[in-house]
Amino acid sequence: RAPPGGAVPVSAPLEPAGASGRDAEGKPLARAPVAVTRELLEVGRRRFDVYCAACHGVLGNGQSPVARNMSIR
Repeated sequence: RAPPGGAVPVSAPLEPAGASGRDAEGKPLARAPVAVTRELLEVGRRRFDVYCAACHGVLGNGQSPVARNMSIR
């Protein structure tokens, strides 16, 4: 079967700048290495909701049940 549209094969990893956000000298990139589209932002939101929001809160402000139950030592 053909892979779904937009799939990135394992043999074609992101360019180093796309994966790290840094250029060859290690400095932060001045511009995003990919076009920032509504679709890209929606993918990021979905991933944040799945992997990050439980601890960081849905707004990214640290207001979540997990954060409230953590102790800072």
